[in-house]
Formats: sequence, structure tokens, C-alpha cells
Amino acid sequence: MSKVFEQRTGLGLQNSIKMPTFGGTANKDLDSFLEKFNRIARIQNWGDDRKTNMLPMYRKEHADAWFETTPELHSKKFNEVAEELKKKFDSESTKYWLRQSLHD
Repeated sequence: MSKVFEQRTGLGLQNSIKMPTFGGTANKDLDSFLEKFNRIARIQNWGDDRKTNMLPMYRKEHADAWFETTPELHSKKFNEVAEELKKKFDSESTKYWLRQSLHD
């Protein structure tokens, strides 16, 4: 389930943006998650520090447990954390996703 991020505009209106989540399971595509996360971060004008601080809100399951038990990640910049996520989760999730795509 994706979380909804609400932004207040200058006109007093709210825009709801469906935020992706990543759990580190085989049926989730890390590249797609990071692409969507970065696109929303650009729309919201988040800098690197803000993205690093917001990322924990959108991790769950295996990805969250891995992050919480890997304390050296907590002091890294967003791009460094993203690379560590790719090292840990990308290969298996991508293989699974590609296999599923071929069977559909």
C-alpha cells in the first residue's frame, strides 16, 4: 500500500501524491520505487538531506528491518543509501520482475 503525501499549494488547495513504498520483497522493483521517489522529491523540491530523512517513511518489511539493523547507513547521504539498497535488494527483485514479465 502506498502512502499519500499531501502538499499545500499557494492557493490553499491540497494536492495528494501517492508515495511509493519499498519492502525488499521479490515482487517489488527497486528501480521503479527509486524513480518514483526521486520524481516526487523533485516535485516537492526536496534536497539530498530531505530525501535522506524522508526515505525511512517509505521503507517497510525486509527493507526496513535491514536498514534498522545496519546502523552505518544512518549517516550516509541519499545516493549512498540508494546504492546500498541496490546492492542488497535490486538483483533478486529485478530477476523476479523480469521472469514475471516474460510469463505475462
